Amino acid sequence: MNEEHGMIRTNSAHGLRVGQTLDIIPNHICSTVNLHNEVYITNEEEGIRTLAVLARGKLA
Repeated sequence: MNEEHGMIRTNSAHGLRVGQTLDIIPNHICSTVNLHNEVYITNEEEGIRTLAVLARGKLA
């Protein structure tokens, strides 16, 4: 994972198709999250919810 994107590399067939959804857990997103007005949080109990990025545009 990089800060703005990720790559999948494999030496074998992966079975992924264009348009298929992947769940990726990023380990470092501080520079990327500032570029969006909201993020989507998901868990089994609450499903998907939207959370506003309160620091949007506050990068000095």
